[in-house]
Amino acid sequence: MKVMKLHKVLPHKLLTALCIVFFLCVPGLVAAEEIESFESVIEIQKDGSFVVTETILYDFQTEQRHGIVRDIAHRHPQDATAWHTFRTIELSVESVLRDGVPEPFALDKDKYATYVKIGHPDKTIAGEHTYEIRYVVQGGLSYLDTGVAEIYWNTTGNNWPVVIKKATTVVHAQDAVLLDEYDCYQGDVQSTVRCEALKDASGQTVFTAENLAPGAGLTIAQTVNPELVQVQIIEKFRWGFFVGLGTFTLLLGFLIWFIRVVYKNTTLHKPAKRPVVAQYEPYLDVLPMQTGVLIDGRLDGRDITAGFLHLAQNGFIKIKKTNKKVLFFIELDDYEVTLLRNPSETASAFGTHILSLLFPVGAVGTHVKLSYIKQSTSRQKANYKKLQSLKKDIKADLGEHGFYESTLFFWRKTKKGYDAIWHLKGFKEFLKVTDTERFKFHNAPAKSPEQFMEFLPYAVAFGVEKQWAEVFKDIVIENPDWYDGGDVHAFSVASAAHSLSALSTAINAASGSGYSSSSSASGGGGFSGGGGGGGGGGSW
Repeated sequence: MKVMKLHKVLPHKLLTALCIVFFLCVPGLVAAEEIESFESVIEIQKDGSFVVTETILYDFQTEQRHGIVRDIAHRHPQDATAWHTFRTIELSVESVLRDGVPEPFALDKDKYATYVKIGHPDKTIAGEHTYEIRYVVQGGLSYLDTGVAEIYWNTTGNNWPVVIKKATTVVHAQDAVLLDEYDCYQGDVQSTVRCEALKDASGQTVFTAENLAPGAGLTIAQTVNPELVQVQIIEKFRWGFFVGLGTFTLLLGFLIWFIRVVYKNTTLHKPAKRPVVAQYEPYLDVLPMQTGVLIDGRLDGRDITAGFLHLAQNGFIKIKKTNKKVLFFIELDDYEVTLLRNPSETASAFGTHILSLLFPVGAVGTHVKLSYIKQSTSRQKANYKKLQSLKKDIKADLGEHGFYESTLFFWRKTKKGYDAIWHLKGFKEFLKVTDTERFKFHNAPAKSPEQFMEFLPYAVAFGVEKQWAEVFKDIVIENPDWYDGGDVHAFSVASAAHSLSALSTAINAASGSGYSSSSSASGGGGFSGGGGGGGGGGSW
């Protein structure tokens, strides 16, 4: 029983992720098998439980397999009622059929899911076969703030390594249990793409999605009347938390001492607060993208946008403003970015990594639209992980230039680092003041189109691009080589602030720095992969 042993060794999420990667990397396996249809019928009982009957038409084609494995997660989408417990659900499998005849199956459970391994270990099958799995769910319903209850359920799971040609979920109950608020979502985890949902003449709700790629699934949400259905709440004690708390208590004395040492060391070079003096140039060796990280220690969307503008000015990318039509007559700003130089030609490692946020392959001449990447949850998730290492690259580069120094346990700012921060604050002061206030800067350089473009990435990093553009509103600036404004040939500083704000928002979402999870609800706040249930499966 190799599959069962693997489930016991690896955590559920890691196992399913490895399964998907394995099957996606071997195209022959994906092409050889598919799910023709995945139908779930959910019957809600008045005691708060519901019975799920899954009918899966699985096509092994020419592959010789023992059967399929179906895993169903135990998680519940809502928080527990107490901090020392966690919310869960309970599953009990009642029957398993193959082609209408009882089929041997083995059950395995851990804290993540219930695993149903269907098939005979000494026999193999091929071609199309219909599997029916019937199980009962306790504690799966949720209360909503609106006073009603709902079933928020991932009916297929998002961890199938094969295509699901058609997925259908039917929810029904006796009397007037089902209310008129319902919704459904399809696609990758976190996708908010709606699927087809309707209530038929019999009062049951039918949800349908087609051509779900590997890793995609169907999640449904249906409100129910809490006066007719009892919502069960199943919670378990967090034993692991209290074991960890005891360990933490034993180490508390040491940690307090260590924190005192860290605080003393991190402030070793920190000077006394000084007045901000206007500076007319950025600090030497500090690039626009590094500015925000040096000042506040965070890497946010403005830092990333400043980095892309700096790379554009150095010939690595070209930005073209385009229009995206919505509802045939509403036009929204969109941006197409083209890679012009090999990312490996950048002067530092973080330059290469920032380009990989938009161009994972790195082929010169590649075009990407920011609106497309914003809609790709998988790309945003991958970029979110890249940002964590990107921040380390920036700090390492700052360390090489003497702004940070390494101690036994951590990096801390040097005297040069703190001097740079005060200089940059003065530079920000120069960029943000209005034209009428500049009389107080006796030695300020004369404004010119070249100066505007050179300091523009820093203004974006500081969040003062609107003020900086306002200073140059009476100067005509031609579009630079790295920017194509479409039909507008002059770089209008009057609209520069608006365009840069839109560009910053688009890059922020596309790069993954704005990536976050959503909450559940049948009122439109859900997503694919949310709710209870889920899991996935495959053949064995």
